[in-house]
Amino acid sequence: MLKKRNWLLLLLYLSLPLSMNLNELNASTTDTDFDKIFQNHISLISNLHWTPLRIAFKALAWLTQKENAKILDVGSGIGKFCIIGAITTKAQFVGIEQRKNLVKISKKIIEKNSIPNTHFILGNFIDHNFETYTGIYLYNPFWENITNDILIDHKIPISSELFDTYNKTLSAKLSNLKQGTRVVTYLMREDEIPTCYSIIDAAFDSKLLLWERK
Repeated sequence: MLKKRNWLLLLLYLSLPLSMNLNELNASTTDTDFDKIFQNHISLISNLHWTPLRIAFKALAWLTQKENAKILDVGSGIGKFCIIGAITTKAQFVGIEQRKNLVKISKKIIEKNSIPNTHFILGNFIDHNFETYTGIYLYNPFWENITNDILIDHKIPISSELFDTYNKTLSAKLSNLKQGTRVVTYLMREDEIPTCYSIIDAAFDSKLLLWERK
C-alpha cells in the first residue's frame, strides 16, 4: 500500500492540469482545456473571472472586422481574451491589468508560446490613452469593488468609491473616442456606457453587447 505521503503526492500530481497546445485553439476548444495552460489556483477561479471562450469568439468577431484593428482589454487578468484574439485573428491586442502577478503570467504565456500581436501592461486604465484603439473590450472590470463574490486576491485596493470613480473615468474616456469606435461589454449595465454610444448587436441573452460611437 502507498504511504500517506505518497497518496498525497499522487493526488497532487493528478490534480495538475495537463498542458495544452495553444496552436490547436479553435471554436471547439473548451474552457477546461484552455485552462490547462494555467496553474491550478488560476484555473479554479477561471469561470468567475476570465472570459468564456464562446463569449470571446463572438466579441472578437465584432471587434476585429476593421482592417488594422487594435483592441484594448481593460482589466485583462491572466490575458485570456487577448491571447485568444492574437491566436485566432490578425488584430493587435493590448491588455492592461493592475495585478503584477497576473501580468507576469500573461507575459510568460505569450513568450513560451511565441504568440505575436499582443502585449500586456502593468497599470491602471485611468493612466492609459484609449485613443489609439479601434475597439475596447470590457468584462465588467470594476465589479469586484462592489461584490462579495470570490476575489482574485487582496493585492489591490477595492471599494465602492473606486467603483464610482472608475466608471466616471471610463465614461469620459469612451466619450472622447472617435465616431465608429466599437466597444463590447460582457455582464455590464447599459447605463455604464455613455449615451454617445448605440447598441448595434447583442448575444447570449443580451449579456454580451456591441456598442458603437455615434
